[in-house]
Amino acid sequence: MSDNQIYNVGFRFLEVADNCPEHPAIIAEDMTVTYANLAASVRAFAVKLRENGVGRNSIVVLETTDMLASLGIFLATAVLGGRFAIASTSLSRAGIFEATHLVATREAKIAERAQATIVDSSWSPRYVLAEGLSCDLDEFEGYEDKSDAFFITSTSGTTGAPKFLALSYEQVCRRVHAARADYEPFKTVAAPLFNCTARPFLSRALSILLTPCTLIDSNKPSFWLENGVNLVNGSPEQVKDSLSGKKLKQKIATLHIGGGKIEAEVIAELLESFDQVIDVYGASETNRSFMNINRLNEDGIVTTQGKSLDSQVQVIADDGRECDIDEPGTVRVRNDYLADGYLNNPHAQAKAFRDGWFYPGDRARWEANGNLRIEGRVDDVINMGGTKIDAARIEIMLRMAPDVVDAVCFKNPKGDVRTELLAFVVVEPLAQIDICVENARLLCLRNLPTIFVPRHVFPINEIPRDSEGKPDRAACAALILKRSAANGVDQPGTP
Repeated sequence: MSDNQIYNVGFRFLEVADNCPEHPAIIAEDMTVTYANLAASVRAFAVKLRENGVGRNSIVVLETTDMLASLGIFLATAVLGGRFAIASTSLSRAGIFEATHLVATREAKIAERAQATIVDSSWSPRYVLAEGLSCDLDEFEGYEDKSDAFFITSTSGTTGAPKFLALSYEQVCRRVHAARADYEPFKTVAAPLFNCTARPFLSRALSILLTPCTLIDSNKPSFWLENGVNLVNGSPEQVKDSLSGKKLKQKIATLHIGGGKIEAEVIAELLESFDQVIDVYGASETNRSFMNINRLNEDGIVTTQGKSLDSQVQVIADDGRECDIDEPGTVRVRNDYLADGYLNNPHAQAKAFRDGWFYPGDRARWEANGNLRIEGRVDDVINMGGTKIDAARIEIMLRMAPDVVDAVCFKNPKGDVRTELLAFVVVEPLAQIDICVENARLLCLRNLPTIFVPRHVFPINEIPRDSEGKPDRAACAALILKRSAANGVDQPGTP
């Protein structure tokens, strides 16, 4: 690897692979891929991409469900000095940039497009070598400058609307290097549950490969135990789906979870299957920033210890000062690999990136033992005539009602009643809707201050959510206005 490519994760991976060729890089249910195998695939993929015109000015957009293809194309794009993005509906609708190359494996939707380049058996190393094509690293030029854009990814955190980041080669490399501290060389065997083209997967997988460690390509707990998995990472929902309501026959050492506020009872349940559950706080804009490490003590009580990473995390009051212990405020983060801002979205950028800090839109408080306790979203705080109401607290109460499976609370958008709350609830298919709705409101009346109680609770088939799965309150309000206009009445009808 030449000195001017030290921030190129593609070249860095190939260098690591040369030093541990026989160590397993990926263990799947149908095959094991060594570091030598994966490196050969990266070289072959780079040759085929270059053959299709990929270079420094290219934007490669990939769609696949194959972990080997995802990692291989990502790293191959890096050694060619191109830019990489994941195919998505939001990406195509945004129109921020035009992909120069659509790349897909055969099962992907974009594989049907005439202009798509299909990754098939002809991309395998043995076919590429048989064609007489050179895989010499000296022929791959990499980036021109470490500040060149490399990974184009999306986020919706602070506004619920898709926004796009362009992370440079240096930013990606620094993030990967920082996260290597989470893994033990040659010993960590990690099962990531994220989609193999999602940013959380790619960022973690690259750190694991550059450590070097082993990735498990399976969401089956039995396969994890058979292959010595000692770390699982994913969202609480993904872990829950994998466990299927059962606890593991044998505990796994560590679970990394993330995705916002995680309830104590969820942590306690997960600790039945894992020795420690690490709640990782981070965002696309910042990468991982802080950890709350949860364990069971000798009495079976959950204990939590906060752990600072290489980011500066603060909780700020409305007047700009740092909050005291147990004082709620707004989170802000900064580090050496913070994203520069959003592509073509100055309004969102001005809101989230200020004075060298990123404001992820979370409300939190520091606890006396150093824990960072996330309490909800800034957008979850509804201002009712000067009184700040935590909508998430109301939603928890609504979901406690019998047969209510989901709920969202929001301010009535109608101009003459903006000091009252409304709510949507999703009920079990065979439940009596009217009774469920009434019980949900009564539960709020009995347990919450009057101003916290929704004036109307309406049944709905599905709660509107943004691309990160968070309640989209603006969309809920829009549904109310749409239905009111359709009914021609002041009171909203049932959506």
